[in-house]
Amino acid sequence: MKRKIQCNICKKEFDYITQSHLKLHNMTMKEYKEKFPNAQITTLNFKNKASLAKQGKNNPMYGKKSPRKGVKLSNQTKNKISQSKKGLSSWNKGKTNIEIYGKKKANEISEKISKSRKGNKNPMYGIEPWNKGLPPEQQPMYKIEPWIKGLSSEKHPMYNKKHTEEAKKKMSKSRKGKPKSKEHKKILYENLENWRRKNPEILRENARKASQKNRARGNKLELKVKKKLDDIYPNEWIHNTDWKKVIGGKIPDFYHFSLPIVIEVNGKYWHSKEITGRTQAEEEQWIIDHYKKHNYDCIVLWEAEINTYGFEQLLIERISSVYLKVDINIVKEEIKC
Repeated sequence: MKRKIQCNICKKEFDYITQSHLKLHNMTMKEYKEKFPNAQITTLNFKNKASLAKQGKNNPMYGKKSPRKGVKLSNQTKNKISQSKKGLSSWNKGKTNIEIYGKKKANEISEKISKSRKGNKNPMYGIEPWNKGLPPEQQPMYKIEPWIKGLSSEKHPMYNKKHTEEAKKKMSKSRKGKPKSKEHKKILYENLENWRRKNPEILRENARKASQKNRARGNKLELKVKKKLDDIYPNEWIHNTDWKKVIGGKIPDFYHFSLPIVIEVNGKYWHSKEITGRTQAEEEQWIIDHYKKHNYDCIVLWEAEINTYGFEQLLIERISSVYLKVDINIVKEEIKC
């Protein structure tokens, strides 16, 4: 059975929806297409038949010259055509192939164009760009400054204006994945440093807000430790996110609800030798000694230990050994009393 197309008004099936049929619905072909923009007018089978019927000797213009060939239009006719076209824009102006043909057909067109320009079909096949290998100073755009550079703030096109969120997303997307040159990085760094020097108060305020925000929930390492502590020792350890516990000017990450024990979580960057000037062993001992002066036992956990598979067992061993030590000290004090 041959595939037919359906009239969107009366639902009857045809090979081709004609103008005379649309007159029955008091409608022109133009109105029909406007009302049903995606509607099919002819079947593929009918199109092929009509094409074959007009090919070769069957074409009434076969072997004849076009009556308009070589005929030049008069200036008056040209002016009339020009006047009739003024103010009109093309029906497909500003539209993408997807908007005109639909997604499926647009993809087919893109694939056809791509295939037609691949390999030796490409006009640039085997031809090297004329500027390939030229040093930067010989490139055509070298030392050409953008027209916007050097404009005063009032003359800048974006003066007192803001980009929309949509525009920001588009700019961000277009720049992602593109490597920055050394010169570009240097300019960005210099601009940032200049801004920091000019706005020290804003910088301090932003740092304070960021610090408060991070402390309100803790960093990733602290959250990992918190989860393990809550699972193994429920309701025993308190996460010091509100900075209520301060010992000798130092803020521990966790502290025990009743015993004089604290836990410090050390990341590999902020507690590295480049930042502190001490090795890992020296840094750990320095932290333990600081809390010892204030009669607190400290457990130091490092990022490398937290990220290992056996961290849970390591945590239990460390805390158990400190619990035992604290219990012995408490018993000794009771005996003295």
